Amino acid sequence: MYRLGKVKREIFERTYFGDYCVYMKLRKLALDLFIQTVLHILNKAHKKVYGEETPAELVKEVKRVINKF
Repeated sequence: MYRLGKVKREIFERTYFGDYCVYMKLRKLALDLFIQTVLHILNKAHKKVYGEETPAELVKEVKRVINKF
């Protein structure tokens, strides 16, 4: 049943490694989309309040905090 990272189920075989890679790619895409959405909202709010672009230090800190979780 288990051999070299493959599992055989009824009709098909699949590798866990391939599924894990796809999972990680989709997770990274979702995280990037989430970060871009948060930064877009942050930039709009910052422009409305201060009338200027969001400082680079704030953008870096937001990205760091989101990537931490």
